[in-house]
Amino acid sequence: MYARAYYPGRSGQIMLVPRDGDFVTRNEPGYRFMHGSPWRYDANIPSLFFGPPFIRRGTYADIAVQQDIVPTLAKLLRLPLPPTVAGRSLGKALDSSAGRPRAILLVVLDGMRQDYFDQNREILPTLTRLRREGAWFSNARVNSLPTVTTIGHASIGTGADPCVHGIVVRTGFDSISRKPQSVYPDLSPRMLMALSLADLWNLETDGQAVIISQGSIFEAVAGLAGHGACLLNARPTILASYSAQGRGETNPECYKLPEYLKDQKSASLWEAAHGQWMGHDIANPGAVSHSGLFSKFEADALVAMIENEPVGADEVTDLLLVNLKTPDFVGHQFGPDSPEMRDTLAQQDRQLARILEALEKKSGPTGLWSSSPPITGCPLSRRHLEKGTSTTTLWRLSTRSSTQTAPHS
Repeated sequence: MYARAYYPGRSGQIMLVPRDGDFVTRNEPGYRFMHGSPWRYDANIPSLFFGPPFIRRGTYADIAVQQDIVPTLAKLLRLPLPPTVAGRSLGKALDSSAGRPRAILLVVLDGMRQDYFDQNREILPTLTRLRREGAWFSNARVNSLPTVTTIGHASIGTGADPCVHGIVVRTGFDSISRKPQSVYPDLSPRMLMALSLADLWNLETDGQAVIISQGSIFEAVAGLAGHGACLLNARPTILASYSAQGRGETNPECYKLPEYLKDQKSASLWEAAHGQWMGHDIANPGAVSHSGLFSKFEADALVAMIENEPVGADEVTDLLLVNLKTPDFVGHQFGPDSPEMRDTLAQQDRQLARILEALEKKSGPTGLWSSSPPITGCPLSRRHLEKGTSTTTLWRLSTRSSTQTAPHS
């Protein structure tokens, strides 16, 4: 698993594997629980597809990994793939005769453990329905380490192994300057060494497809978004991430940030809640992101983009690639068995229903494709010292339907 994520010059020379039940975390209040091991609570993840007529209902015992998402969606799009892609199409769950979807929505519910689906069934009506009526892969798992946000999202977005796409850590070490360095310095995708599905579709459609990427941190969404206009012959795509000040940000050289998102601020959440959530002070951007209330902030932005952009307006399939990170933020601070996590899951499920309703209203009758490959997950459980790195990814496919790669610039 570590070998699959080794990239010369970026990976460390010593790989630390905690014992089963142990974990290594940061000395910060917001990261009392952590993930990243090869053990079952990190490596076993939920994987769900939904969306008639594109998806065949059932429970599948086939092994699935995060790299399988790109080839699966590419099959629906009739999109040829480059040799960097390591995954395979999960064709058993597809009905390719249905044609191309009008829109695809991928939502990564970051930190969504597999066992949450059973333990919290009564407060997850949206996800429970999708699992019941969709295609559930019961043996989905992580196949590379460590299981952290940057690596997982890049693997999902590109279909490549980390040793190929090059995102193998969250914070690297520059041996020349002798300083730590983000894998996406200055919000730049230049260190992502493989093309994403968004890149490939941007080139294939000559920028005609609406491509929207959203994430609460740039390190999550960049792997989904790919390179935007910073790829030779590609057009700018929409990318909205959020700064430490609680407002939207992007890299204008590669992407676009819609004007209507520039006034959205997370301060509205704690002001409406009088600075408190479940007895916790949340009156600053960092604290409010570690509360269940933050799921509304994320959903507000996505719904605004669905409503304001021409999503599903023509026969060219549009892509919406989204990281919803609230369960991961809350899990890191409070743990997966906490009352705070339970409240967060209930709020996240309600916001997910709202997002799907907005897309249904905009693009007509649709289906949903959902999967949950590994990314960052919930930290250790207070009760069992177990946690999951599972994240849930949801793809929504619109029923109305209507190749090549380029080198990095």
